[in-house]
Amino acid sequence: MYATGRFDVLQDKAIKEQLRSYVLFRGRGRAYYQEATNELFRLHSRCPDLITVGRVPMEAGLVGRWTRLSGEGFRWDPVCDVEKMRVSRAFLNEYVDNLSRIGSLIQFTEQRQEHLTEIALFTM
Repeated sequence: MYATGRFDVLQDKAIKEQLRSYVLFRGRGRAYYQEATNELFRLHSRCPDLITVGRVPMEAGLVGRWTRLSGEGFRWDPVCDVEKMRVSRAFLNEYVDNLSRIGSLIQFTEQRQEHLTEIALFTM
């Protein structure tokens, strides 16, 4: 309704305000999502001495991250040198940055869910 210009069909001012608030929130969230995901670091590519993607045997019931690339009896999965990771400032900086960005996206998703729940409860 908002995109087609038929938003004025709604008569309830409180519902209109809830929907306007959500549309603005969603717009900010989309812009932030673009920025946050553009900047996520692929740590296995940036730190190949710390994280090596390797072909490992398939374990019963275990699904790897890159399952589409897996084959009969093997899967591709990261193999980490945890000791080197713990002392690498570059790795730790990028790792914490990734965690922060992902945490913000999770928070946005939770807030979006709250907005939608409010709207749903408001219209019941």
